[in-house]
Amino acid sequence: VALGPGLLVLPAAFGSGGASAGLTAAPPPDCDLQPVLPMLADPDGTGVRPRLIASFVFFGSELLFRTQDGVLAGPYHRDRGGIMDVYALFSAPDDAAALAVVRRRGVDLILICPHTLEQQLYSEPLAGTDRTAFIDRLAEGLAPAWAVPVTLPAGSALRLFRVVPPRDGG
Repeated sequence: VALGPGLLVLPAAFGSGGASAGLTAAPPPDCDLQPVLPMLADPDGTGVRPRLIASFVFFGSELLFRTQDGVLAGPYHRDRGGIMDVYALFSAPDDAAALAVVRRRGVDLILICPHTLEQQLYSEPLAGTDRTAFIDRLAEGLAPAWAVPVTLPAGSALRLFRVVPPRDGG
């Protein structure tokens, strides 16, 4: 069974390439989810629950445990579809391709931690081109109009985006 490029690059995260570049598999302390959990409680003020969070695969378990929301992917071997969709979203070469994944899967929130090994994994397919991956554009503050930044506590490197218009709207 072909699992696709997303699953093939995840094991590479634990090789020496990331470590030599100063990146680690574990998120840095400024990407700790604990301080931002209150913001995840109701970032848009609607009180609507549960929502679907697209985030790093390795954040999936903690987000499921600590919130009332669902996650697009988690580090589970049978979550092939979710992992592939996270890969497709974050490595998307343009905003339209990213939005297609968001709409198809019903993503409500996007949560990333810039400058980590997992971000680099989604960027690698675009290496050597003049295009940037969707996750890199989010990390640089270049979010499309449909991904509205949510202010997080000072000191957190995490970036949270609320998807608008609603996934079923234009």
